[in-house]
Amino acid sequence: MKHLRISGLAAPVESLIQKMRVDELKSAAKFRTIYIIVVTLGYLPMALSTVMTFAVTSEGLDVSIQTFLEQPQRVDFRMAYSQDSETGSETGSSAYADSEHDTKSAISITGGNFGWETNKIALKDINLTIPSSRLTMVVGPIASGKSTLCTVLLGEIPVSRGHVSLSSNFMSRKVGYCGQTPYLSNASIKENIIGFSPFNQARYDEAVKASMLEQDLSILPKGDDTSVGSSGISLSGGQKQRVSIARALYLDTNFFIFDDILSGLDADTEAQVFERVFGPNGILRHRNATVVLCTHSIRHLPAADHVIALGEHGTIVEQGSFSDLAANENYIQGLDIKPLEAEKRDSTQITDTKVAISASTVVATPKKVAAGFSHMDERSRLVGVSNIHRHYIASLGKTSVLAFTIFGVGWGFFYNFANIWLTFWAKDVASGTSSRSNSFYIGIYALFQVAYVASMFFCFLICFRLMIKVSGSKLHKDALKTMINAPLRFFATTDTGSHFLDTINGVATFRAFGWIQDGNILNYIVRWYTQIETSIGALLMTEGNTPSPHKLNQANPLSGKSSTILLLLRLLDPLSFTSQNITIDSLPLHKIDRSTLRQRIIAVPQDPVFLPDGTSIMVNLDPYSVSSAAECEDVLSVVGLSGLITLRGGIGEALTPASLSQGQKQLFSLARAILRRRIRSRDHEATFGTMTTSEKQSFSTSNTSGGILLLDEVSSSVDRDTDRAMQKIIMDEIK
Repeated sequence: MKHLRISGLAAPVESLIQKMRVDELKSAAKFRTIYIIVVTLGYLPMALSTVMTFAVTSEGLDVSIQTFLEQPQRVDFRMAYSQDSETGSETGSSAYADSEHDTKSAISITGGNFGWETNKIALKDINLTIPSSRLTMVVGPIASGKSTLCTVLLGEIPVSRGHVSLSSNFMSRKVGYCGQTPYLSNASIKENIIGFSPFNQARYDEAVKASMLEQDLSILPKGDDTSVGSSGISLSGGQKQRVSIARALYLDTNFFIFDDILSGLDADTEAQVFERVFGPNGILRHRNATVVLCTHSIRHLPAADHVIALGEHGTIVEQGSFSDLAANENYIQGLDIKPLEAEKRDSTQITDTKVAISASTVVATPKKVAAGFSHMDERSRLVGVSNIHRHYIASLGKTSVLAFTIFGVGWGFFYNFANIWLTFWAKDVASGTSSRSNSFYIGIYALFQVAYVASMFFCFLICFRLMIKVSGSKLHKDALKTMINAPLRFFATTDTGSHFLDTINGVATFRAFGWIQDGNILNYIVRWYTQIETSIGALLMTEGNTPSPHKLNQANPLSGKSSTILLLLRLLDPLSFTSQNITIDSLPLHKIDRSTLRQRIIAVPQDPVFLPDGTSIMVNLDPYSVSSAAECEDVLSVVGLSGLITLRGGIGEALTPASLSQGQKQLFSLARAILRRRIRSRDHEATFGTMTTSEKQSFSTSNTSGGILLLDEVSSSVDRDTDRAMQKIIMDEIK
């Protein structure tokens, strides 16, 4: 939500999601109608008579419930081979396992072709060996397949050809995996680091120290008991990455896979984290661990034992030791990287700006109860209060509630009075002088039975067709509006029901860490799902809630770079006595409408934001639909994504963000910012006409297109050449 607002996409996303909800309700209405008919037909034979039931079933009536189709069970395509520790002989599970392996290799890939779709192969002709107990670094330009290679090593890639062999020591063990986009659950920092592993204080302190979280925890009021919020919203990008690193280091394993984990860190922090984790005296060296690190931070390559360079077409350009590759006239030599000795001399100049922690261990801060909170408040939230029920009933509409009540009463009356009618009939027959014929009693009884089935049918019809459609749309709209307009602290302190989605997004992490074993993952999902189900109090939240030159802001991760951007966009509010000190074009910031402010300021967040899957490329680029197809294609060409879009069939085709690399996502976000700048200039020229340089200088700022551009680590996940190209684009386009 934070990055959505920074991008200025909150309004179009709100409209799009609400439209999707309405379409979903319409589509589901057809299923509910079939369900009502099936239920009615199921009750009808029982209601009419046993004879009718036999007659109908003899005709072959077969009412069945079709369950959701499950996808085929995940198959691990990797093969294990074992090595005799003394002779170096190997045994494998297949004929391929008899081929020669380096006795010190941990992973071997031969003839590998991997991708996310059958007709879209991301890695081609992969032949590599990853040595055991060594640091292997994987480098390459954006979209070269570095993240895909990590997925291959985890056994998570859906399309695979070739042979992937792992030492049996690694095949059976957990993997300390740290993805490019950190997976964090809505829990405390400590709980995120420990996960489902047993707690060990010494190992915990070691992981926290190596990931440089000590100062962060000392500043936070609750220390490591601080909740990270939904998707880690209360942490900065660098803090999220370092918590993820600490979690991987805490895991008891000797096999680690890190995917571009240094991209969100500033230069000083990056150097120190690398030294503490991967350096000669780093924690992983002491553990004699096998490490695979995919990164754009090429300055650390001299520290690697083995280097794999990927090309832009998903092939291996070269691999081997850094010294050997630096001597070749190929990719690594072209990077012009300093030798390890020079790098060490430079690193000594980096001073440790972190505040020392007096205690040798990280002490967990006692949990504090928020002010004004009581157990009665929690009980009311879980059980619900009368206002919530009134709010829900009001959303259904008076007509629907009245009709539902009438048919509900009719259902109960006719169902029960049919049995009473049988009592009247029995007494009349027992009297010996029956006043009515059997046909009369049978006819009335049949009428009651049909009436009860009919009442039940209309009860279901009103509830499942009308009431759900109306309340589902209205409550969703209210809830969506509340979520879109809620302050950021809301997402850090409120259960928004994101646990299940967080779990699905982090399934690769769960498998790698071995948390999916022994039913832990199932218990986790059930536990959070139960909380969501009992949180009826969530409905209560929807009731009544309804420029200057470019300036680079670069400092350490605790300096508040992202917070400054949030402050300028009014996602955070300054203290009351300082609110007058912030002005834009001589206007006090606190007097500018929030939505207007975010539409006028062009901001690119650290984490790229996209519309839901299936939305076209053009709509993702221009959610407000104020540009032409030619303008969209032009900005994509400027950032170097035109070829990719052409391969996907043009800007009118659907976009799946997961199919883009992190670097491509950041380039797309930059293209969106450039398009907004061009549209603003176009509209300004249409209103005021084209102005010369002297005319611009003579007019006030309000008469020029001007504007403010905010960039938050927009090039953190791209290679050095792309970073330079992005900076040039920004200087050329944003003037």
